[in-house]
Amino acid sequence: MKRPNTQAKKKRKPASREAIKSKSLMKRRSARDPESPLDVLHAGPFKNPHYLRLTELAPQIGEAASKLCACAVEGKGLELPSEKLLHDVLDALRQFRRISRRSPGASLMTLAAEADEMWERLHLRKRIKRLAANLKPWMLESPIEKLESSRKDPSYLKRLRSLLRENVDAGASDLVKLIPMFSEATRRNIEILAKTAQTNATQIALARLCVELLREPEARYTEQRRLLEPVYRFLCAFDSAHLLREAGFISEVREQALIRFMQIHRARASARVRKQQERSRQKKPAAKA
Repeated sequence: MKRPNTQAKKKRKPASREAIKSKSLMKRRSARDPESPLDVLHAGPFKNPHYLRLTELAPQIGEAASKLCACAVEGKGLELPSEKLLHDVLDALRQFRRISRRSPGASLMTLAAEADEMWERLHLRKRIKRLAANLKPWMLESPIEKLESSRKDPSYLKRLRSLLRENVDAGASDLVKLIPMFSEATRRNIEILAKTAQTNATQIALARLCVELLREPEARYTEQRRLLEPVYRFLCAFDSAHLLREAGFISEVREQALIRFMQIHRARASARVRKQQERSRQKKPAAKA
């Protein structure tokens, strides 16, 4: 029979603070994977890297929205947020998806709303919407977009695009279609000239003059869209047709068409997922047999 060991075990001296810090994080006794979503969730808000990143970027989006509004009121030039800021916001939301409780296919706007619920003072979703709303007063109206939104003569859209963008010569039959696209004062003057134009050559000349007058706003609209391309791509990343309409990038007609397209796309995607799940269920019994 073995005698019990009555000698007390020697206690190990606790490691010094410097020795613990010198070890890598993964070699410490109580360390967990720092990239684990659970570590990020259980960490306090001021230690959460997603919180720190979003609280750094959200005020900058708010400042960019305020600058747009101030420039419009004071009559200054358009001051857009930097491409780096827009890219950093999208990247931060994509990183936030790792700890999100939403579905894997949730939109970035849904993730922004979830971050606002998690951290009350963030207001990221509200600031993004304000940026879009303050951008709308700066948006120029294209003659093509105006005709498309009016729904008056959709069959003439293709012809109008050719006249304004492909430098196609206008004919006498185009005059009646082009007159309603001008403002009320300009339209009255053109109508007076059209009444006095008796010959076909005069009507052709007047129609071509109308095209030249419409090409200028169309060219300014095209140049503005080129400058606003980074902001447009930023808002498109949120998969929200309403947000694009609030910013003035699309009309109400195109918004409804885009919503229907997105609904069809999502329905087809969910149908593909269901089919894949059914196929995987059918394969499981065969594998067991």
